[in-house]
Amino acid sequence: MSKTPQAAKKLGQAQFFLALLRDENAKVIGQDGRAIEAHTSGCLGALKSAVYRLKKDVGRAAFTVGESRFKAGLDRVERHRYERMMNQRDFDVHEGDVPTTIAQRAIPAHLAPRGVQFFAPPGVVFPNPIPGGQPAFSIGWMIAQEVHLDAAAVETTCARYVDLVARLLAEFQ
Repeated sequence: MSKTPQAAKKLGQAQFFLALLRDENAKVIGQDGRAIEAHTSGCLGALKSAVYRLKKDVGRAAFTVGESRFKAGLDRVERHRYERMMNQRDFDVHEGDVPTTIAQRAIPAHLAPRGVQFFAPPGVVFPNPIPGGQPAFSIGWMIAQEVHLDAAAVETTCARYVDLVARLLAEFQ
């Protein structure tokens, strides 16, 4: 049995929102920006709630000591990410939307969703329209949008946040 049942429950909710976020950001056609924003907000809110509930589950004094030990074990980048996660949720709730950007990615024709057809002469390949994109060549390309948060795909950033909170909870087990 977990020593932090309420915090673990909130972490589970964050993982649920992360799964929805991954599914939504993987869409090539018909991506709904509102869904991305809602799932991102839900994930951030659940993560911050997990930290608050952890503090309640273990007590303020034990939390302060454990969180300090946890943060001391993080490298500079992860420590900054942990602080940023907490601040992004507050910004989202109290000030405005979490700042996201849209990046383009090229999907090779052979990986396009079902129902999309490409026609090209046999043996003809075209370079990736995104400079430095992988693979370098394909018989055709489909351009898709990908929502980014902190210079990475939004689900990658939220997955890193979920990992940090899971590791924080593990400190108290």
